[in-house]
Amino acid sequence: MAVPKPLIVVDPEIMGGQPVFARSRVPVQTLLDYLVAGDSLDRFLDHFPPLTREHAAAILRAGVAALSRDAGPARSLPATPAPRKARGARGADRRRRRVGGGS
Repeated sequence: MAVPKPLIVVDPEIMGGQPVFARSRVPVQTLLDYLVAGDSLDRFLDHFPPLTREHAAAILRAGVAALSRDAGPARSLPATPAPRKARGARGADRRRRRVGGGS
């Protein structure tokens, strides 16, 4: 089966207007949910036989392309400050005694 154009359809009459794979009622979000959960693309396709690997891959590639177009320029991260020496409990106790009027 050839990859349909458009890849995704949004129609209020289909799944309440959720973006779905064209020529199906499978929400695109379902593919993302499977992948985020750690499932493979093969597992997703096993559960939704009308869909093809080519169609799913085309949607993922289109998503990456859209994110890449919206990416901002790279900038260097600020230098991290050197770690501060931890003060021991003993030093904190001395400070408290001085502030508290002595004991």
